[in-house]
Amino acid sequence: NQKPLPDVEVVFIPDGHAGPRASAYTDAGGRYRLGTDKGAAGAVVGKYRVCFYDIRANAGLEGGAKRSRIPTPSTDPEKTPHTGVTVNPGSQTLDFDLGKPAR
Repeated sequence: NQKPLPDVEVVFIPDGHAGPRASAYTDAGGRYRLGTDKGAAGAVVGKYRVCFYDIRANAGLEGGAKRSRIPTPSTDPEKTPHTGVTVNPGSQTLDFDLGKPAR
């Protein structure tokens, strides 16, 4: 049973093309809409490496930062298992299984 994760930054890093990076933050239902670093909606068509960052862990909330809900490999552009992710023309839904956080 995978549950959607709210408050996660999703970052699409171009892999093999010169397009701009695209990113978004997930809402309460784990949904996101990408936008490029250049301010355009969506992402340039092509292949990407995708990384995830737990905003809740990095917020420095009272009592110190919380442990990330994201496994470490998924936060590293060089080690992420989410490679070869293809963005096609038009509307598209891409869901990711982040697995269990490292203990």
